[in-house]
Amino acid sequence: MDILYPEDGVLTWEDDKTLKIKFNGKVPVEEETHSVEITIPVAEPAAPEPAVPEPAVPEPEVKEIKVKETKPKLTKEQKEAEKAEKAAAAKAEKEAKAAAAKAEKDAKAAEAKAEKEAKAAEAKAAKAAEPKVAKTKFVGNLEKLNATQEKTWKKLATESKIEITDDHKQRFLAQLNDMDKTEYNSKKLEVWMTEFFTPKEPEVKTKEEEMFVVEYKGKEYAVDNDGNVYETVPGTDVDKNVGKVGMAYFADMEMPTE
Repeated sequence: MDILYPEDGVLTWEDDKTLKIKFNGKVPVEEETHSVEITIPVAEPAAPEPAVPEPAVPEPEVKEIKVKETKPKLTKEQKEAEKAEKAAAAKAEKEAKAAAAKAEKDAKAAEAKAEKEAKAAEAKAAKAAEPKVAKTKFVGNLEKLNATQEKTWKKLATESKIEITDDHKQRFLAQLNDMDKTEYNSKKLEVWMTEFFTPKEPEVKTKEEEMFVVEYKGKEYAVDNDGNVYETVPGTDVDKNVGKVGMAYFADMEMPTE
């Protein structure tokens, strides 16, 4: 339009914000200069397209290849040497195990022995610390029967067909110890035993008198007013005098009271 009608002036951009009208390439003096702000929309740069990842390349599969070892063929001598070496190694291992087991066993035995000796020493020390009680010296003719005398005692009882008990032995010893030394030594012990087992004529009481039943050392006896002790002869009604209260075997028996 400016070219077709130049007389009306030509619109010219002074800069990017100033638009001026020129006539024949000049700006008239009277002409007013107007500044016009023109906003030209500028398109924003397009966002870059997302990168397409490249397809992953699979790693090559690694396979383990076992190579069979080929042993060289051994000679007869080499085989025997190898066999002997293995046998020697097995023997050495067996001996080592046996030695270890023996050492462990010996250690346990030594420990047990030491513990036993320690306990024995402790018991001995405790016993030594206990106050010693003086043993009362036996006063009498015979305290007890030894092994040989015991055999004779049992033999004579069997021959006399008497079933002996501890009561018989206690009464026999009491009888011997009630004697004085002269009377005791007048006969051998075997003779005293024989006389003890020989049946004696029982002393029969011919008169009626009051009797007391007394239990003494697990057995019942009859005691009269004079302190005579009687026992009933098995299988009969006869009472046999076997001692006296407070003497010999009946030394600890107390006289009964009414």
